[in-house]
Amino acid sequence: MQLRQQCLHRWRKIVFSEDQILEEFTPQIRRDIVTYVNKDSLTKISFLNDLLAEAERPDQPDLLPLAKEFAIGLATRLLPSVTAKGDDLCSAADEGGDMYIIMLGSCTVMSTTRRTLDTLEGAGSVNELEMLSECMAQECLTEHENDFLVEHLPREFAHLELADFLPLHHTKTYRADNEVETLVLNKVYFREAVDRTNDKDGFSILRFALLRIFVEMLGALSDRDKKIIVHKTVAKKQANEARMQKIKQKTVDTSMAARARGNGSSSRLVESPLAARNAQLRNLGGVASQEMCGLLEQMKAVNSSIESQATELREFMRAVGLEPPPVMSHVSESEQNRDKFVRGGNASGGRG
Repeated sequence: MQLRQQCLHRWRKIVFSEDQILEEFTPQIRRDIVTYVNKDSLTKISFLNDLLAEAERPDQPDLLPLAKEFAIGLATRLLPSVTAKGDDLCSAADEGGDMYIIMLGSCTVMSTTRRTLDTLEGAGSVNELEMLSECMAQECLTEHENDFLVEHLPREFAHLELADFLPLHHTKTYRADNEVETLVLNKVYFREAVDRTNDKDGFSILRFALLRIFVEMLGALSDRDKKIIVHKTVAKKQANEARMQKIKQKTVDTSMAARARGNGSSSRLVESPLAARNAQLRNLGGVASQEMCGLLEQMKAVNSSIESQATELREFMRAVGLEPPPVMSHVSESEQNRDKFVRGGNASGGRG
């Protein structure tokens, strides 16, 4: 009555937003409403029915409260969805994925070769086993749970690696015959709901019960579906190995190319200083030769000027009746030294 009065007081219109309405209530009332609305939908999930039935057993006293809380948690996570006519709810090319509860409409069930197998009317779920396999991957299980799974796998799957086997490959395609209304249970939400039941050591009574149900559902698959799963798992393993081999080869090629570039750079680094030093010496030799030639030219001009002034002085002394001093041989010695210096400079330039 309180809920009805609140609705009548707050909303006086015809079109409503379901999410907006639920946000107006407290978390507990919102939880109760969603659980009540979706309780009939939960009965269409076969593994959840098996879980609740197992929890009712006298030897499972701790499982019952966990299973009931888990079911309520799933009810609050169901989201409405619509699939248009001709679209696929699930494709045989996928693996794992979300689960769909069909509320209205019908789907054509097709094989991997697109051959029609069956028609699924508006009552039932799609992709249960594949979504359940999302929680059975090695990183999600404890060591004890993983050992149990390896030991109890159906013999058709016993030779397969779990890393390639899970998440489970699809064996059918579900195509909408008309507009199909569904409730979607996201695989991430499902895994979170399971993980919340872990104890401090990471073990979950509920997940172990789901693990036993998962193994039973694998055993109940048809021979055709088992063969398809084995074929796809082997193909996945081969593709992974080929991809890893390609990555390794690319790594080796990159490493060899880098090593080759490094060797070439090292040889160039060794040669470059020597070549630079030689070029530097040659440049210095050329510069030194040019500078020496300039100095010699200046010395020659100075000597010429001195000789000219000395000649003028001697003529002046003769004109006034004085005897000029004898000509010294220092000019000849200077020229000799100059010639020696030039030869030495040219020899140094040639060595440079």
